[in-house]
Amino acid sequence: MANNDGMQQIRLLFWLKTKLLLRGYVKSKSEWLGTLLMLFTFVPGSIAIAFVALFSYTTRAMPDKGHALELTLFGIYLFWLLIPIMGYSLSDGYDVTKLFVFPLSMRKLFTGVLLSSLLDRPVVLLMPLFLSILIGFSSG
Repeated sequence: MANNDGMQQIRLLFWLKTKLLLRGYVKSKSEWLGTLLMLFTFVPGSIAIAFVALFSYTTRAMPDKGHALELTLFGIYLFWLLIPIMGYSLSDGYDVTKLFVFPLSMRKLFTGVLLSSLLDRPVVLLMPLFLSILIGFSSG
């Protein structure tokens, strides 16, 4: 019964994150535009880059495969470095002080925030690339 209660509280945290996300969309039309631009332009571009990287990992020999991985990880590092410099927020979901009013243990609060960070825009854009790294280096 205690495990079910924990899952219910984590579901509540996901609901809260979704509610806050939707509330941000209602307040600002630029949020809608940014999300549509991301879904129709950046996500397909991210998937295309991931397929190029996967092709590079699966067709090259080991020393060149390692160099391709280094180049990919350097690109990811530049992404995480340049996005805040250009004025975009990487994530605002890590501010857990807003959630202290809810009767949650620190473990459940941390788990919920960690799992809900998978819904952030930079993670959504980089997830195909991380998957291509995992697939490219786990086969063979």
